[in-house]
Amino acid sequence: MIGKIFVISAPSGAGKTSLVKALLNRMGNTHQLRRVVTYTSKAPRPGDRSGVDYHFVTPDEFEQKVQDNFFMEWSDAYGAYYGSPRNILDEIKKGTSFVVILDRAGARQVVEQTDRVVPIWIAPPSIEVLEQRLRSRATETEEQIKRRLVIATQEIAQERSDDLYKYHVINDVFDEAVNDLEKIVLDELNN
Repeated sequence: MIGKIFVISAPSGAGKTSLVKALLNRMGNTHQLRRVVTYTSKAPRPGDRSGVDYHFVTPDEFEQKVQDNFFMEWSDAYGAYYGSPRNILDEIKKGTSFVVILDRAGARQVVEQTDRVVPIWIAPPSIEVLEQRLRSRATETEEQIKRRLVIATQEIAQERSDDLYKYHVINDVFDEAVNDLEKIVLDELNN
């Protein structure tokens, strides 16, 4: 059986990483479902572990990987490079399914490469809630928060006008959002 790639996208601070971790805690042992550890040139946040949260590389190393056609998709939307390794396209042929967290540009790149993609959009209940979440993380400067809010507003507007994602989940009540996400993944794995 061929696997699938579940692309999870959301504005920064919408809870996509927490949702994916909860989903994999529920399903990772009972299904061939793994998280793609993406590559980035950004500096690690406190508690980030290389090879677990991201593969941290220098901008020069990232650019070399781009030239080597290492990535299935990549972008620099948030002031640093982010990319997903191309080898997961081979792994899905062997039956493994993956969850990957991507921005809209990355999601579009993956959708264009394979029909085994299930794009899922995670939305915050409102921009105000999103701003509260970003501020409560206390990991970004005021300038970074403002930039992320501008990008989030643009991404939400883009999704309304150009519906890229097959499914939409609102992350208002966390456990309900995890349940919604789990149902989508189970339904898709069984199709």
